[in-house]
Amino acid sequence: MRSLLELNLGLISGNKIGHIDNGPCVDPNQITTVLFGNSIGDENQRPSRIIFRDAILQNPNDLKDTELQFTEIKAEVVIDRITAKAMPRFLERVPAGAIFKLDMVLNIFDRDKFSEKALLDLIFQGLQLLQDDYLGGGGSRGSGRVKFSALNIIGRQYGENSGEPIIYDIPDFLK
Repeated sequence: MRSLLELNLGLISGNKIGHIDNGPCVDPNQITTVLFGNSIGDENQRPSRIIFRDAILQNPNDLKDTELQFTEIKAEVVIDRITAKAMPRFLERVPAGAIFKLDMVLNIFDRDKFSEKALLDLIFQGLQLLQDDYLGGGGSRGSGRVKFSALNIIGRQYGENSGEPIIYDIPDFLK
């Protein structure tokens, strides 16, 4: 999601991360760095504001006709362009129709440069980009398509101003 957002916003940096020449944006003044944090190891280092919890499979009984428990094997064939020899390979993937429950937590701090609304809007934009792209590997071969539905966003405030949870509106494209 971070990569898609930074590509969309033109924020891909020239930082070398391991063997990758274009790493994540580390500018502490950019909204993606505020949301996802950075680990640059100096006074500009920022913690992540967003936490992605484990996604729990909700419909395991619907996935009984798979080769493995809850996953399937997809056979592909690579053809050597010189010898024309077929080289089969097998990928394990989550089958279509699997439904997961995902919880995300957004930490908001009073001193944040960006508003709560701006950070939530960025998350919604990232979810939309992810729906239009793919999750994980093999997207160009049809794997990794996701759709978000039945979203609920509840905000809680802690400390002196704590009170009833806040229910947020969900953009129409994610309903």
